[in-house]
Amino acid sequence: MQEIAKTEFYTIAVDLPKNRLYQTIKGSWVRPVKGDPYLQDFEKAAKLLKKGFTGLSDATQISVMSQEWTEAAQKTRQILIEAGISKAAEVLSESVILKMQVQRIFRQAGFTMKFFSNLQEAEAWLDGKE
Repeated sequence: MQEIAKTEFYTIAVDLPKNRLYQTIKGSWVRPVKGDPYLQDFEKAAKLLKKGFTGLSDATQISVMSQEWTEAAQKTRQILIEAGISKAAEVLSESVILKMQVQRIFRQAGFTMKFFSNLQEAEAWLDGKE
């Protein structure tokens, strides 16, 4: 696993042999996106992978997502599509509001997307072991 970026709000890494992008987001995402390196870090990671890659996002540690971060999530969706993602798993907390926000963003993702409540199930699905 190769770590691309690690901040107090996110970690982005890639597993080149698995051809997978990993993201963990945490805390309260309420600050503005302008000037934040998140999108650049995300794009850098996606460019390291081959077309047909998979993605696993762990959002179990996020408490609040502002409108600015919702817009950033929509931009990450576009980065994933342009980089050639085949499918993605999103692990969410039990927060109903957060689930609704994330599901709305990825409703028309343009790739296969599935939501999970634990990382092991998400990883197994991406590995085709479900």
